[in-house]
Amino acid sequence: MLRSDNGGEYNSERFTEYLWSEGVTHERKIPRTLELNRVAERLNRTLIEMTRSMVTGSRSSGHRLYLLQPILATAAVLKL
Repeated sequence: MLRSDNGGEYNSERFTEYLWSEGVTHERKIPRTLELNRVAERLNRTLIEMTRSMVTGSRSSGHRLYLLQPILATAAVLKL
């Protein structure tokens, strides 16, 4: 599934045919909706802050970059 903001960059007939041939569904939302953007930005900021806190609190300083993906996934699960 591909989700886009219906801004125009993913609305060409050629791209639509490609998605259909690959079996991908395309969901479009209302472009530049302020309320949706605020919620998404707030969630992203919260997840980044949670990830930074977990990385800072971890004792494995040599492997911090290696652990970013699992830490971010953990933060997302905890937030939901």
